[in-house]
Amino acid sequence: MAPWLLLLAAACCPLGLATQPQLYCYHDSQAYWRRGSAQFRIRDLEESLEYCDKLVYGFAVVDPTSFQVKPLDSFLDSDEGRQHYRHVTNLKRPFPELQVLLSIGGRADTQQSSKYLTLLESAENRTAFISSARAMVRRYGFDGVELAWPFPELPPSRRAGFLGRFWESLKDYLSGRSKARRQKELQHRNGFSALVRDLKAVLQQDDMLLTAVAYPLVNNTAYFDIGEVMRHLDAVVLRAFDFTTPDRNHTAADLTAPLNATEHPGVPMSVVGMVQEWLKHGAPASKLVLGVPSYGRTWQVLEAPGNKSLPLAADGPGEAGPLTRTPGLLAFTEVCGNLTDGSCRMTPVMSQTQRDTQVGLRAYCRATRTWVALDDPEMAAAKARYARDACLGGLQLVDLSLDDFAGRCGLGAYPVLSEARCALRGDC
Repeated sequence: MAPWLLLLAAACCPLGLATQPQLYCYHDSQAYWRRGSAQFRIRDLEESLEYCDKLVYGFAVVDPTSFQVKPLDSFLDSDEGRQHYRHVTNLKRPFPELQVLLSIGGRADTQQSSKYLTLLESAENRTAFISSARAMVRRYGFDGVELAWPFPELPPSRRAGFLGRFWESLKDYLSGRSKARRQKELQHRNGFSALVRDLKAVLQQDDMLLTAVAYPLVNNTAYFDIGEVMRHLDAVVLRAFDFTTPDRNHTAADLTAPLNATEHPGVPMSVVGMVQEWLKHGAPASKLVLGVPSYGRTWQVLEAPGNKSLPLAADGPGEAGPLTRTPGLLAFTEVCGNLTDGSCRMTPVMSQTQRDTQVGLRAYCRATRTWVALDDPEMAAAKARYARDACLGGLQLVDLSLDDFAGRCGLGAYPVLSEARCALRGDC
């Protein structure tokens, strides 16, 4: 970074925070199993690392009986299988400054998801987890752990407007559910704080990092004692996207990761809202990392959007793309291909209160009536500039395999990642 940029950062950010924001590159290992040109291999991963300060590899998971850590996909990741854990950490040889973290948990682990809460309820369970996590990262040469703890999402009734939340709270109070829920949340909050504290104490013996993930639509202030856990965590990744998805919101197509939005009490629904929630509760900006998606969410809308306001009436998720083969989701490669041949048209979405401020991006594919909410390279760069100007600790791109890693769109390989990196560092 140029010296004058460091001086500018020092002028804009609190004393001591004039350090380079870090780019965390997230990779879901299951992309290896995609077919044909969509398969994401170790050599594809290696080509991204010129942009990355840290690589986060997902996932390892928790055994529901022993509460020990194990690979999500033993055949792919373990030494007894295809050794991807080993291959990934060996990438530090050509990139000696790179740090590689193992992500544990995540929404991909659908086997008895309640086990993550059960683990927090017992010191014995936490000890089993910590011992096995340390053993695994040391065995395979990782530089730390990301805790992607899948705390439960708020039910739709608790994300509703004021009257809806008031009615649900009244019913909970009269039935006694409210008190029981708060007691359980407090137990899990204290258990997670203990887990973070004790795991960090073990990892720092080997100079390893510990980070955590905060997911959207979760009552994060109920499960994170923010002031306590931030003392021990090196960073918290705010997954400030997928606020709406076609799986949750079948009949309403909307932006999934708006930069800003009209917030309502209860749960943040935008990038700025989620960041401000954590800052308000005492999180240092320098330890917050902003998550940015490299993919689009899609809906089948009932009619062309025209100038209609959001959300749009929809009829479930959009058709699966030829590469990702997942209804309601398109990799950036799949979106930009449709934009290039003219079958889809992309339009910026402006703020309702500040008409000159772009808050998101949408595309509409007329032939299939598919509506897409996405972050293209320019939108990712806008979020990177926001993170830099807000003195955040960095950015995490989710996920490398959903960017245009092969450069099929004519923008070079990894266009979302490279533009985000350029804007985050302010050197382009």
